[in-house]
Amino acid sequence: AGRFMLRDVHVNRCGQADFEALLALPGLRSLCVRPPSGTDNPCGIWSLAALRTARSLATLRLLESTSLTLDGLDAVAACPSLTELRINRTKLDAAELLSARTRLRSLELRRCNLNSSTTLDGLAEAGSAATWSLEHLALTAHGPPLDLAPLAALRILATLDLSLCTGIVAVGALGRCASLRVLTLTGC
Repeated sequence: AGRFMLRDVHVNRCGQADFEALLALPGLRSLCVRPPSGTDNPCGIWSLAALRTARSLATLRLLESTSLTLDGLDAVAACPSLTELRINRTKLDAAELLSARTRLRSLELRRCNLNSSTTLDGLAEAGSAATWSLEHLALTAHGPPLDLAPLAALRILATLDLSLCTGIVAVGALGRCASLRVLTLTGC
């Protein structure tokens, strides 16, 4: 008899306990969480710490979570299988976007309320996994000044979307991103 295994899950009205239970599913490759359509009810997720136990998750999308507050992204680095992270409309309490240990190929933080001390330094530390893995980065509608100088260390960054960002600093550093092919600055 074959084993039943969920690989992709799309869910709404997901609370923290539900989120943690879903991450514990063996073989789960993709999880997409969004609030119920047509409502302003946010998802009730406040921590990504359970990612440390997700052994097979490759893609995590937290979409349109207008009141969601996350305690940081440190757990992303502890999930070695995670290659794609997309978070929309979420307040992130993080001094650095991600630890240098992340192996993400794609990171999208769209319309997130990043605090003014948010930096890109963690992504671009010398010798970090991110310098050799991150191909796509989207940081849209970021309000506080954002220093792009650390991005020069990202060896294979091919697409960068900074749409609706204000206060972009050190754009010239992107000239050292040899693999950068698409730069979007719409509404900046």
